[in-house]
Amino acid sequence: MNQAVEAFLNEVWKEVTAIYAKESKRINEPSNQSRLQAGIMDYLQVAWRKGKHTREAGEIHIDVYEPFSWSDSSYKIEAGAYITELSDELLTEEFFPALCGLVDGLFRSEELGSRFFDYKFEIVFEFERERSKLTLNRQLFNEPKRSQLQKSLEQFIQTKILSDPPVQPGEQDMFFFAQHLANPDLREREKTGRSGPKSPTAAKRRPGTAALALNVGVVVGISRAGRGKARACVHTRALASAYMVVIYNRITRRNSIASILCSGGAQCAKGH
Repeated sequence: MNQAVEAFLNEVWKEVTAIYAKESKRINEPSNQSRLQAGIMDYLQVAWRKGKHTREAGEIHIDVYEPFSWSDSSYKIEAGAYITELSDELLTEEFFPALCGLVDGLFRSEELGSRFFDYKFEIVFEFERERSKLTLNRQLFNEPKRSQLQKSLEQFIQTKILSDPPVQPGEQDMFFFAQHLANPDLREREKTGRSGPKSPTAAKRRPGTAALALNVGVVVGISRAGRGKARACVHTRALASAYMVVIYNRITRRNSIASILCSGGAQCAKGH
């Protein structure tokens, strides 16, 4: 490996692991955790940002949560003289694959706890130059963890929604249930593949169930640290959609996991 690349990688990885060590202590503290949450961390961005002014030195920026466009909460560290030796070719062919390899190894282990990483993870790398910017990204996917989450979701539907009478879930569970209804990774498909005509009676019932859902769907659980209140309005709509689907499926007796997930995903998509 090129010496400049190795120096850059060591600098970045040292900071990332230090940040993760702090975050893991917080994430693994006893709290009101939901069985419908596979994990917390799903994003890492490493970037070299040039100084805003000619004489201002650039810095390495690290974000462990997807940043908002209007704020800057990056961890920042200074880089050595090696930064000037890093070409786009070296960064693309040596640095980024090596960084992804380190992250992937940690992502698939439980070194930081079983709930530290979500079942999917995005790595983003950016390197700013005077007149251009290199951007690279990669998606990681943990299929066993996704499969386990889907099983938890199916069990939740069986024990809470399809029970007679339905059991009102806790606030955290309701929030993640709403998220999962809009998640195609977890949505079951009808095995028959048939899509017959919709029942006129069922169609007439939808406005009423939607109104009821909006009345009871004002309780919002905010899941991920760092995401917070800024996304509350979006989550409220998703939560309301989840209530609508639950009530609608109970009324029309569409008591199957597949029907709840498929129709629920469609309603949540409309809610966004």
